Amino acid sequence: GKHCAKSKGVHLHFGIPDNPTTVDGYSLGSNTPLNTNLTSGGGSSTTFVGGSSTASITTSAVNLTVRASNLSGKRVYVQMWRGRVGSYAERTWSSSTIASGSSVTFNDLDGTGNTLRGVDYYIVASLEPIDGGTAAQRST
Repeated sequence: GKHCAKSKGVHLHFGIPDNPTTVDGYSLGSNTPLNTNLTSGGGSSTTFVGGSSTASITTSAVNLTVRASNLSGKRVYVQMWRGRVGSYAERTWSSSTIASGSSVTFNDLDGTGNTLRGVDYYIVASLEPIDGGTAAQRST
């Protein structure tokens, strides 16, 4: 449908599954190497006009670039969740910024420290505020 999970408005989801799967020609799973760039096309979105996003996960950071022809001057909201791993509890990060053009990049969404191996990172982007638990629901 038009809305995903309990979100407000059309938005983008990124997730790397534990079990091997293929999505839009990408083979994804727990062995997906770091530094893999993933791109999602959102051309049918009524919120992100002509939108697409690219997530980049490296040893030191999780980055997200959102592109759409209607971004300039609008606030872009991002929420990222990761599940519990070892002694690290489940965690959610939220960020937003006003786009100065048709592209905006969120750098190091997970903050200080290295990216954790063997855990799902799930990212949601929207032009409307994102409810607190949206990324944790991992629904598309």
